[in-house]
Parts: sequence; C-alpha cells; structure tokens
Amino acid sequence: MRHTGWFCFLVLILSSCFENEYLDDLPISEIEVPFDIKKVEKTDITFSTFLEDSIPTSGKETFLLGNYSDPYRGHVVAEPYFEFELNTLNTSFEEYHAFDSLVFSIKLSDYHYDTAAVFPLSVYEITESIEYIDDKDYIYNYETFNRGREPLVTAEKRLYPSDSTLTITLPYDFGNNLWLQSKGSSSIMTTTEDFRDALKGLSLVAEGTSPLITFTKDSYLTFYYHNDDDMEPGALEYQIPIGDLSMGFTHMEVNLDQTPFSGLGSYEILPASESQNLAISDELSGASIRIEIGNVKDIAEVDYEYHISEANLFIPIKKGTYSSVFNPLAQKVDVYVLSANKKIKSYLTTASLASWDEVFQEATYYKIPIIDFVEDMILDSETGEGLVLDIYPESSLTTGYLVAGENSERYRTRLEITIIPLN
Repeated sequence: MRHTGWFCFLVLILSSCFENEYLDDLPISEIEVPFDIKKVEKTDITFSTFLEDSIPTSGKETFLLGNYSDPYRGHVVAEPYFEFELNTLNTSFEEYHAFDSLVFSIKLSDYHYDTAAVFPLSVYEITESIEYIDDKDYIYNYETFNRGREPLVTAEKRLYPSDSTLTITLPYDFGNNLWLQSKGSSSIMTTTEDFRDALKGLSLVAEGTSPLITFTKDSYLTFYYHNDDDMEPGALEYQIPIGDLSMGFTHMEVNLDQTPFSGLGSYEILPASESQNLAISDELSGASIRIEIGNVKDIAEVDYEYHISEANLFIPIKKGTYSSVFNPLAQKVDVYVLSANKKIKSYLTTASLASWDEVFQEATYYKIPIIDFVEDMILDSETGEGLVLDIYPESSLTTGYLVAGENSERYRTRLEITIIPLN
C-alpha cells in the first residue's frame, strides 16, 4: 500500500511539472483595440396626426359597446350589430311547452374606462339582413343597417369589474312570438336561415356615460320555458349563441371636437404645433402618428469607415393621457416607413412599450429600433421620408391609444445612434 501511494504522488509531481513547462513555452500576445464608440443624438424630430375616414369593424372575434367622452381621443359611441346561429338544428318544441322569458346574455371579455356609472342599455331588433355592401369584403364603422325605431327594451345597467356576463330580459310578447314560431313542422329552429328569417339580429346602444365594453360571440339568447303538463318538472332552457360564423360589426362614431385634435378632418394631417404639441394614434378613430426626422446624412461625412450598431427612436407618452386602471395605454404599435409623397412605403417593425412610469408619468416611452430606416436615410433615401406609428387592427378592436408629447428634458423625443469607427 505504501509503495502504491508513493508512486501516485510521484506521477502527480511529474504531471504538474510537465504542465507548467508547457504553459511557460506559450507565446505572449497583447491585443490593442484602438477604436472609440460614438453616440449621436438627434432631437430635430417633428410630429403630426393623420386621420383615416373609416376603419373595418366586421370579421372581429368580439364586438364593442359603449358611450364615453375622453379628453384626448374624443367622444366615442360604439353600437354593435349581430345575428345569431343555431347550436342545434331541426328542433321543434311541443304544444305543452310553455314560454317563460327570453334573456340576452352578454359575455364580457374586457372593458375600458371607469365602470362606476349606471347607464341605460337598449336592445333594438334589426329589420334587414347584415351583409357586405357594394362587393366590399368588410363592413366599416360608419355603416348601419335598418333597425326598429324604438328599442325593444331599455334597462339600467352597471358593470362591475368582477362581472363575466351582463344580462337583459327582452319583452314577453317579443319572446313569446318567436317561441310560438318554434313549434310544429314549420319551426324556425329547423335551420339557422329559418331562425334569421324570423329574427335578423339585434343591436345594442349604451346611452348616458358607459365604459367601452368588449364582448364575445359566445353571447347568447336563452329561451326559458316549462312543461304545462308537468311531465318534465322544473325550468327548461334553450340557448342560441351569436356564433363564430354569424355576421356582425360595430358601428362607431368618434367626435374630436372637444380635444386638441379638433381641427383634424378625414385624410388630413394636423401638425403637433397646432394640437398642443401632441400627436395621437388610435384605432377607434383611425388616427395615426406621423414622424419626420431631421438630417442624419451628416453621419456619412466623417473621414473614416464606420458601423451603425444601434439606432433607437424614443417616443415619450404625454403624462395625464393614460392610467393603469381605467385608461391603459396601447401596449404595442406598428411602425411603417412613409415615402416622400406621404404614402406608406413599407412595414418596418412592431414596437412595445419600453418603460412604464405610473407615479410621475415622465419615464413612460416607446423605444423603437430603426437601424434600417436610418441607414437608408444616410445612403440613398428619398428626401422627405418619415415614419408612421399605427395601432394595427387585430382580432379585437384596440381600446387603448397613445398620445406622443414631451414631458421633461430628460425623457424627450430623440433618436440615439451608436457608431463604431472601423479604422
């Protein structure tokens, strides 16, 4: 055992010596990097607001309902129109089935603004089929379809944050008339088309002041009924949802008269200098922010080769135009390149909110990477190119918006370009 231990110790010593001698023979090199990273800041940036004349609101997974005056985005009125789709076909109720009530249940998915106010909610019957007009592929916010001159019913409602559903009971005579048509061989519950012949759809109107309420196509009508012969004890029900394949859209009006953007008309551009040094991007009104950046071609005039490693545009959000609870910001914005003739030229990127300052609201801003845009401006871009910040339509109407505006010298609008000299 002793001999074995000494042998292992000797091997360890020799191995250590060999390793040290090998390392001592390696050449020593000193690497010197003689470049200095430079950061260029540009603040010659101007804003304006552009307004579309319409937005498509059909083909969405949800609908928008509400009536609210916002000091920046304006007075928003949203009135959804929708038809229904039978869950089960070839249904016919028996003569001994007696009608009790017809209830419309609104399945909520989101809301925007304070929910404290009580507001009148009216339900109208649509009297013409909802369909695309003039071979268009969408129904737009400005369009309407005929509906009853008077609502079927108006009820006082309040939305609580914990609510998942709002319900409203339709008039007995209206519900019973549909119920009577659901019996016998010519039942309106045989096919969806048969049901839509009897009820083309409903439209909702929020009056007074209400939050903007987003609700889904899972919303449904429920026929409550019972068995007069008491053969089937207890209350019975039959549901008819709006359904994924049903036609529907949101009629929407946004009035900017009492906002900083009151002078803005459709297809017009309003400089921020004429709107309290603010610019707005809002899907509900069709407004988008346009940005022009001053000369960056002077970067190319340096007497050395260089590489642009970063180019970030910082867009501060004007304080007082949002809140985390009642008026949350749009969380992302699509950025497009604007050509010299003021038309959208190409998509650039999608930017998310980079900093959130709930307390002082000075350090809330978007940080938008625009390296490709800056390089094009330096090398061979057209004179007059700019950027567009637009809230791109998604599966639901975006109820958040953003207002760009200066808050402080520290968090001002700026373009930061990081340059690495190569020689």
